[in-house]
Amino acid sequence: MIRALLIAAAMLVPLNAMGKGVFLNGVRIDGVRDQVFEDATVRIDSDGNVRIDAPRYHVTGGGASANVESVSEAKKPGSTEPASLSRRYFLVTRQAETGAAQYDVDVYVNARWIRKLRSSEAQVVAEITDYLRPGRNRVLLTARKSMDGGRRSRSPEHTFNIVIGEGDKGGNRVMIDRPMIQFELTAAQVEDVSREFDLEAR
Repeated sequence: MIRALLIAAAMLVPLNAMGKGVFLNGVRIDGVRDQVFEDATVRIDSDGNVRIDAPRYHVTGGGASANVESVSEAKKPGSTEPASLSRRYFLVTRQAETGAAQYDVDVYVNARWIRKLRSSEAQVVAEITDYLRPGRNRVLLTARKSMDGGRRSRSPEHTFNIVIGEGDKGGNRVMIDRPMIQFELTAAQVEDVSREFDLEAR
């Protein structure tokens, strides 16, 4: 893995010359030099861009002014530490038609990979309280089109929505009382999409 990362770094200059880019967790980092990433996955997409997924790192800025910071691991679910948040936080997906958007979305909280959401799966309802800390949290959503087997739809009405916010759970039902992050993709899109959000947890 380290060897792959060094190869990715070595490719940085020629890639830039060809108009390609290097991305860390969905953010372009062409200006970064002399950087080693641990616990990372490297892939080269169909356009020749180098994409690095490294949950232990966070990017500020971008391109030539990008700065990479190592982030301490967030508290793991199931920890025996006492909860310090008074609210509960949930992630919920909604789709106009299951699988039509054909996007896979990686969810990162405070630079830690949480899970992959697929438009091919039924509605996802997940509590993420254990991944958050009081105050400001960073949530990164990186989406990639997955068209294995062909394109199912081109309609902008076939949406894939992700909502994150404060809520509560009663029985088998989750109610989000205060939506804080809303992220929408449609079947009409084909490009990779990456967005970072601030979430103030309390």
